[in-house]
Amino acid sequence: MSKKKSGNNIQKKTTTPKKQEIKYEAQPDVQLTPYTLIAMLAIAVSGGVTAIAGALLGNPFFHWLDTIYRNETNETMIEVLAITLFQDAGVDGKIKVLLVLSVVLVGIAAVVSLVDMIRAMAPEKKPMPILAWVALAFSVVSVILFAVGTKVMYDNSSFANFKIGFNFNIYTGVAIAHLVNLVFMVTNIIGNYKGLKRFEKDGKAY
Repeated sequence: MSKKKSGNNIQKKTTTPKKQEIKYEAQPDVQLTPYTLIAMLAIAVSGGVTAIAGALLGNPFFHWLDTIYRNETNETMIEVLAITLFQDAGVDGKIKVLLVLSVVLVGIAAVVSLVDMIRAMAPEKKPMPILAWVALAFSVVSVILFAVGTKVMYDNSSFANFKIGFNFNIYTGVAIAHLVNLVFMVTNIIGNYKGLKRFEKDGKAY
């Protein structure tokens, strides 16, 4: 025996859900407090150092010798000296490794500073001074590697006929930029603690 289905004439009421209107809340404008301003400057400086230090890698030996021998000879002779004093002496590989690592580390510091700046743009996010400390640590090691590489070049730059002098160029520019970067990294730590103090008091960084 087969069972008959009942309720075939009953019509089911279907209800269509109402579309919910999406409300967009305007985000608060970023305020230039010591916390936010320093965070922006820190990423700008570290990014700039990464760029010019990377450009230096194209021919670091020429730029170094140009710094100390520009007043003694011409560009062609400097190129010859770069090959003789570094490539032929077999120390070029070691120096390049040091300088490349220096650029990589300051680049990492720039990325960490970028993360820190993005957090600084949102006042509801708790400031994390640890990010600024990490960026400073990478920057310090980067400077140390750059200084060691420079020392190795200095030790292998002795040329009997030329007197060592000083000329401002991209090499000296990178050295100065590294030091400026350290100043901004330290300042950024102070800015982070200022933002954190405000956050713990008001629930917002600014």
